[in-house]
Amino acid sequence: MNRPKEKIFTDNQIEILKEIAKSKGRKQICKALTKNINTLDATIQKMYERAGVKNMVGLLIFALKNEVLTLADCSEKDGFRAGQ
Repeated sequence: MNRPKEKIFTDNQIEILKEIAKSKGRKQICKALTKNINTLDATIQKMYERAGVKNMVGLLIFALKNEVLTLADCSEKDGFRAGQ
C-alpha cells in the first residue's frame, strides 16, 4: 500500500508560494492574502528553513521539484503560460 506524500508546506504557505510564483511582490501578496508584512516575512523565512534554501529562487525550484507547485501555478491567467 502506498503511503500519501507527507505535506512539506501548510496550505497557507502553498498559497504564498503560488503568489510568489506569479511574480507578485510582498505588498501585493499581503493585500491578496490579507496578511501583515512581518507575518509574511516570518512565514517565508520558515519556508526557507524547511526547504533548506537561502533565497526565493531556491524556494521555487524546491517547490517545483517536490511537486508542491506546478508550472501552471506559475502563470497569470492572461500572462505567461507554460509550454508556450
